[in-house]
Formats: sequence, structure tokens, C-alpha cells
Amino acid sequence: MNRRLVTLLFAMVVTLLALMLACGGGSSGGGGDDDNQADDDNQSDDDSQADDDQTGGLTVSNISTGQCLDDTQPPSKATPWDPLADPTNVVEVTWQGGVLKIDDLFSYVNCCVALSVDAAIESNTVTVTETDTGSPCNCNCPFNFHYDVSGITADQIHLVVKRGGDSGFTVAELDLPLGATNKKWFIPYVEVFAANGGTSNTDPVILAFAACNLYHLADQQIYTQTQPLGIFAYGYDWFDVDNPGNFDPTCQMPVNINLGAMASGVYFFGAPSHNSGVWSLLPAPLTIP
Repeated sequence: MNRRLVTLLFAMVVTLLALMLACGGGSSGGGGDDDNQADDDNQSDDDSQADDDQTGGLTVSNISTGQCLDDTQPPSKATPWDPLADPTNVVEVTWQGGVLKIDDLFSYVNCCVALSVDAAIESNTVTVTETDTGSPCNCNCPFNFHYDVSGITADQIHLVVKRGGDSGFTVAELDLPLGATNKKWFIPYVEVFAANGGTSNTDPVILAFAACNLYHLADQQIYTQTQPLGIFAYGYDWFDVDNPGNFDPTCQMPVNINLGAMASGVYFFGAPSHNSGVWSLLPAPLTIP
């Protein structure tokens, strides 16, 4: 084989290898996405399609704390907080102009600390963490908190609001379809009227309540929380902020919540009703033998 033919064959092989590498034919792994499909991982996306997840930090602004809801001025609060009159951590959420506006109502905290809020999103789960900063004093009181979270580009998020830092407790958990419509998720009028089952610690407990004055009967979301006072159910409805329309005065009942099997003991049940600052409480506790 003459030298010119060898040189020509070598040049053809080099050119073919270069073309394979440029087209991504040498590897199926790595961090980037170089196809023309939607990207559903947490890696960089270099195609022309939208990325359907979001991960990163978010901006928190307009943090504010209302007055003590005991109608006395801290730190010399004289009237004790009444848990039957002032529910705790009733979270309501508004999506408006691309900003998530969060109200944490009746948050029972120390009177002399300040509220710090951090927010981040990971794979479309937005975690908001409320932390108390500063030196506490001998005074606790329910306050209304407000803050705005911006930087969310996902159309659908799972919102988790936590109190007390990363090791604290979850006070709200909701799935929120966002998009272009301005929406508010709120607590409707609720009456708790029954807790059935629980004849033994292996039977599921069913909590039943009536939800009234609803805008969207089919879109109810329920979040339950165990507190020192008992087990509380938070039922959420939503409306269009710009065109709310009229709510349906017919009560949806019963709304049944399966709490599963519960350990032997005495349990109190309740739910916050609207945002008027009252609990709807089951008149008698449920005793599970």
C-alpha cells in the first residue's frame, strides 16, 4: 500500500471520529441534556425545550409581624393566650404577579424575637423555613406573620412551610398549581362534627367535617397536624384573585379524613374555621382503648 493511500485512510478515520464526538455518539451519560425533549432531571439543559423542574435559592422579602393578638403589649402581657380562641399556624397563600405571598396566622412565638425566613426550591418542592432570632423574654403571644417569596418559575409546586428552623415542625403542606392566574388558597368555613372508628388501636379513625362557602368543591386539599392540644385538620379552598366569582353556600359534607390507626389514648380534634381566629372543636374527645 503506497504512502498516499495510508495518509488518506488515516484522515478519513480522524474525520469520522470527530463527527461522532460532535454528535454525542460516544457517551450516553454525563451532566448535560443534548436532545430535543423536555428535561426532567436536575442537570444542565442545553436543548431548545423547556426545563420542567427548578432547583435553587429563592428571594424572601417584605417580612412583617403584626401585633400581639392578646390585645396587650409585650413584654408585660397580662391576659393568657386562649388556644380555643386563637388557633396556631393557619397558613394562607396568595400567588399574585409571580410572587408567592404567605400569611402565617396566629403563630404562637416569643414576644421579643424577630422572624427570619429562608426559602429554596428543589425539584419543584418549595421549602420555606421560619426561624426566631434574637433574645427571648418572659412572654409568648400569637402573631400574624407575612412575607413574600419570589423567583419561582415552575408552574406546579409542592409547598412546605416549617417553623423552628430545619429541625422544627411542618405547619403547612400544599400542592399549588401556579401559572398565569392570580390565586389565593384559604381556610373556608368549617365545622367538625364527628370522629368515627377507633374502637381499638388497630382500627382507622375517620374525622368528618363540613366545609361551607366553597369556590371549588372538587379541589379541596386537606393537611392534618398533631399538636399538644390535639389533632387538627386544615382544609383548603382557592379562588381567582382578579375574578373570584361567588362561593357556593351549600356545605360539602361530610369531608372524611382517614387518620389511620392510632395508639391507645384520649384524642381531641378540631379545625380552624375561616380566618376569624376560632377553632371548630369536636365537643367530646375520642377515647381509643
